[in-house]
Amino acid sequence: MPKTTEKSTGELIPLPSAKKIDLHNLTAIRREMNSVYRDARNGKIEDAQGTKFIYMLNAIAKVYESEVLEADLKEIKNTLQIRQNNDKEQG
Repeated sequence: MPKTTEKSTGELIPLPSAKKIDLHNLTAIRREMNSVYRDARNGKIEDAQGTKFIYMLNAIAKVYESEVLEADLKEIKNTLQIRQNNDKEQG
């Protein structure tokens, strides 16, 4: 089981088992970032741990954005190709 250091005593304490986090879109990723921020502000997690989580969530968000843009670009290219083929058939 993962462990972390307790702030006041320096003693290692076990972390609770991680729940599955829904990160299926940018809104869900933003919500998780907000949750991490609140946990850090309220002292539920250490600032350094919160920073690491936010860094990872940013990386996930960038990958998600890239995937969405790639899919959109592919759809645009396919639409243009269909239009070009239709123009050739009609012309």
